[in-house]
Amino acid sequence: MSLKSFVVFLTLPLMCAGVLAQVEPVVIAQPQQLQSVCWFEGRKYSQGARIEMVGRMVLCAPRDPLMIDGPLVWLSLDEQDNPVYPEPRRPNKITINKNQG
Repeated sequence: MSLKSFVVFLTLPLMCAGVLAQVEPVVIAQPQQLQSVCWFEGRKYSQGARIEMVGRMVLCAPRDPLMIDGPLVWLSLDEQDNPVYPEPRRPNKITINKNQG
């Protein structure tokens, strides 16, 4: 490699940096069909919204407290203003290694 090629190779990133710095930033929003929201009376509410529904305060929060990006649902609030998550559904009967015969 000649000295001239080597110098061009070393200065190439510096020349490109000036060009890249002039690009306007682009904000990419999540498509509306992928956004998780709570609905009430035809209006969309985002996570954390609190409204009164049928005389009770409710909170728009993830259905599963362990999945922060999961689907949102309306949860009742207890006396300390904490969301009340429903009990997980459990099957009535579990059968393991059942022999047929």
